Amino acid sequence: MDNNINKFSATNLSVKGNSDCVAGHQIALYAQDGQLMLQIDSQIWLLSAPQLKLHFHHDMRKRQTHFAITSPTGDFAIDYPAWWAEIPDFVPLEPEMDKDEDYLAHIYYVWQTPSINQSLLKRWTA
Repeated sequence: MDNNINKFSATNLSVKGNSDCVAGHQIALYAQDGQLMLQIDSQIWLLSAPQLKLHFHHDMRKRQTHFAITSPTGDFAIDYPAWWAEIPDFVPLEPEMDKDEDYLAHIYYVWQTPSINQSLLKRWTA
């Protein structure tokens, strides 16, 4: 999550946010036109859209993470190894660690938490 988009300018476009690559997908969360946007590969969603739904959970048995987006503007779903899958004998008992260790958990947290959403928007539009 330390892949900051400090300022990207091309054809009069100025964007601030962060990005990461998850299971081969380029994912970015950024502010544009006073709104937080989520982009996965070439698909873009307005994070505050009322009909946008995000889903995030772990399959403990398979040591996999599931992230999905449902929206009238397009859906997306991915299953990938959980961030803790390769740690021997690790049992994820603290779900609050997810947002610090998994970029899509961070995205989910921002979507679920209006105060964080607004804080990022304020920082990235300043």
